[in-house]
Amino acid sequence: WKAPAPRPPDARLDSRRIAADFGVQSRDWRDAAPGLAEAWLKKDQSR
Repeated sequence: WKAPAPRPPDARLDSRRIAADFGVQSRDWRDAAPGLAEAWLKKDQSR
C-alpha cells in the first residue's frame, strides 16, 4: 500500500459553524495551551 486511506476532517475541531451561528470565536490552541497547563498544574497541587 502506498498511502493510508484519506480521512475526513474531524468536524468536532472545526469551530467555523459556531462562529457563524453565534459570533463566538475560539482561541487558537497555541495561545490557550500555556494557561490550560498552568490551571491543570494548580488543580493537581491543591489535592
